[in-house]
Amino acid sequence: MKAVIKNILIIVELILIIFLSVVVYFLYQKNNEAVTTMGAGSISTDQYEDIDRKVNENYYELSGKKILLEDGTYGEIWIPVLENVPAFSKEIDRIKTRNGRKYYLDGSDITSLLGVDVSVHQENIDWQKVKESGIDYKEQDIVEPALSSKIEDGMEVKITDVEVEKVVEKQEIKYSTEIIEDNTRYSIQPDVVKQEGINGEQEVTYEVVKHDGVEVEREQIAAKVIKEAQSEIIAMGTMDGVVNRGGDIYGKKKFTASATAYTASSSSDRTYSGRSLKRDPNGISTIAVDPTVIPLGSKVWVEDYGYAVAADIGGAVKGNVIDLYFDTHRECVNWGRRNKEIVVIAYPGEW
Repeated sequence: MKAVIKNILIIVELILIIFLSVVVYFLYQKNNEAVTTMGAGSISTDQYEDIDRKVNENYYELSGKKILLEDGTYGEIWIPVLENVPAFSKEIDRIKTRNGRKYYLDGSDITSLLGVDVSVHQENIDWQKVKESGIDYKEQDIVEPALSSKIEDGMEVKITDVEVEKVVEKQEIKYSTEIIEDNTRYSIQPDVVKQEGINGEQEVTYEVVKHDGVEVEREQIAAKVIKEAQSEIIAMGTMDGVVNRGGDIYGKKKFTASATAYTASSSSDRTYSGRSLKRDPNGISTIAVDPTVIPLGSKVWVEDYGYAVAADIGGAVKGNVIDLYFDTHRECVNWGRRNKEIVVIAYPGEW
């Protein structure tokens, strides 16, 4: 009887051992499966010379996407989503944490990263649901409410897409105007353009910030001149002067004179100053003047007569009286005596 009982106990003990072995094996497989089903990619450390330093700028934004998964041993962790990421199985006891980040230790070498420990955010916004709903976001995007906000029923998550881009535009460079003095012209004369102004061109680079495609900020960060602008040069007269009533004849002085007419005598066709008598409506004629009023050799303009040189004198030509030369006696008769405006344009030696 004792032998039977002993055999039964041995059998029960074997059954318990087998059962416990099966349970241990099952639990071991479940732990491995938890890691396997996370879908993390095998990421070589060749991408990271210094994991603690570079993981923040390279790992978080691989392919620009992340998902949040639940691991029975390590809680919620961020996993990068890559194209065609192969699943793999690693031993649980080789998964380590450094600076809050999960990695797999193969001997003394880190062979892959599994994600980021975010268990401190267990009661915060469930960003996995945000991802599953098809909403994606980048590091610079504006997420409202903030990551630190507590999750509440009916909470709406607003993500403002933020894009920062460089924009290069060609812009016109307005030419400048330079004023120079011209001591050969009268101050009352219109200014003269000595050199035409030509606009230049430049390339301006802006850093443009857009929120949901709408520009909200623009800052110039560079400018490059493609074509220099050419200044406009304007000459401005400086001499004091006068202008006739018509506004088109400028000179030293003006006055109204009594203008008579004369023609050449049969004995001489020369003026007092030695010039030949001449009538040229389209050029310069000769006239007689009082040298104390208009110096001989001066260039003048006579209303309704034209340009002339003060080249002659006359016994009756005194004060504001001038005598105009004509080629024929008939022209002299037709002219008679008239009061006309005189403008002295230049004195001897000035023209």
